Amino acid sequence: MVELARPHGIRISIETGGNMHHLSGFVDWFDFPGVGITCDTGHTGNYYAGLNLLQDEHNVHRVMRTAAGKLNHLHLSDCTSGELLPRSHPTRSLPPTRHHQSPGRGSHNWAAIFHELKQMDYPGCFMFEVLSTDAERKERLSAFVERLVAAQLGTVD
Repeated sequence: MVELARPHGIRISIETGGNMHHLSGFVDWFDFPGVGITCDTGHTGNYYAGLNLLQDEHNVHRVMRTAAGKLNHLHLSDCTSGELLPRSHPTRSLPPTRHHQSPGRGSHNWAAIFHELKQMDYPGCFMFEVLSTDAERKERLSAFVERLVAAQLGTVD
């Protein structure tokens, strides 16, 4: 698949389901950026038993650095730690947690996440990956970007 995609300038990205360490090792078998990692901040943050790894600054740095320069795409969403919700479907294997919320509506440490992306000199793109039936979602997403630019989402020492 990689060889078919390469002549067309298409990159293949493996999306995270949790910590990026194992994916980073797998991507070593291929030439970056032909194959890289997509960090889904909803999945990555919502990792162990509903605990949000991306709310703690130390964990943000540790988790993001496991991409080891192989990050080529971001899915931006937030999650809330600790609160378990009913499963959306009885056959789902994922834990029933609240994830893929609008950024800024959960418990992620966005200042630390974007600080780490800046340290990595992340050149890639991102997309919002939000599951919601809320009609005001787009307004909140644009407000998140404005608050981020204005440094209103916290600071990193």
